[in-house]
Amino acid sequence: TTTRNKREEQMSAEVETMMYTQTVPWHGLGTYVGDTPLLSEEAIVKAGLDWEVEKTDLMALRYDETLDKDVECLTSEYFANVRTSDNKVLGVVQNRYSLIQNSEAFAFMDQIAGPGKLLRYHTAGSLFGGKRVWMLAEVTGLVIEPVKNDITQPYVLLVNGHDGRMPLKAMFTSVRVVCQNTLNMALKSAKDGITIRHTGSLKDKLAASRDILGITTREIEAHNELAKNLAQKKMGDAVFKQFLENLVPIAEDKPNTRRENVRDKLTELFQSGAGTEIPGVRGTAWGALQAVTEYNTHWRGTRGAKTDVEKQTSRLQSTWMGTGNTMNREALALLAAV
Repeated sequence: TTTRNKREEQMSAEVETMMYTQTVPWHGLGTYVGDTPLLSEEAIVKAGLDWEVEKTDLMALRYDETLDKDVECLTSEYFANVRTSDNKVLGVVQNRYSLIQNSEAFAFMDQIAGPGKLLRYHTAGSLFGGKRVWMLAEVTGLVIEPVKNDITQPYVLLVNGHDGRMPLKAMFTSVRVVCQNTLNMALKSAKDGITIRHTGSLKDKLAASRDILGITTREIEAHNELAKNLAQKKMGDAVFKQFLENLVPIAEDKPNTRRENVRDKLTELFQSGAGTEIPGVRGTAWGALQAVTEYNTHWRGTRGAKTDVEKQTSRLQSTWMGTGNTMNREALALLAAV
């Protein structure tokens, strides 16, 4: 309990509330709720997301020369997104903005997996004082195992914004059990997952997006086959060096110490990173992919981050939706072509 309290005291200001099971993907932040993943009804409460947002009239102050004082005036084009539980303003939006409540986001996630509720929530929470929320749910009964005893668990990730800046995003992602490496899984029907803007008929948009993401089993099985193919591809030193040159290019006439360091770290992880001791991993394209994902999940530089929590937060956001995700995708494309 003392250790857990210390962790929570160290939580980044970016994390407002959070629940987690086991250790993925933030390794002990937030409220621990046991080792068994939760259904949505319990997860929304444990994560502190059982609140709603409403659009309210926005008042502005304008100086009136006649009265020689500031007077309030009601805006007609802009509204404030206010959390009803504490009247906190989360953002300013235009009148065409449509709300997606946390309960609706959880319901959308549940419907992706069908009536059997094949999703179990591992983490969920609120960032930046409620402006952003996320939920990460395990797809039960399905695993990716290209090499015996090297298991990767598939998940569905959803991130939604209440600040007027971020749309709802949903995508498949995966976590390698042995080292918690994270890799987003590309969909043939929607390469970067689903993006739903907060405008127009959200009901229709959610229904269409659910149909696209609702091919869970087929997509994960295809990803499993791709992983098995990578595990069958042997990579000698020369081939791996060429892979690095393509992934982390350096102009011959412009030395770049930072990129050289990245290449060196990737080489180290390819040779002796987490999971390389599993027979069939080291020296393969699958092992090369895991070197890249381990780098982005655990070693990527985090400019401006000072504490371990801030560094972990930065790396995870990069891996989910930033430059880490881009690098992982590029590596996968290069290795598939080897």
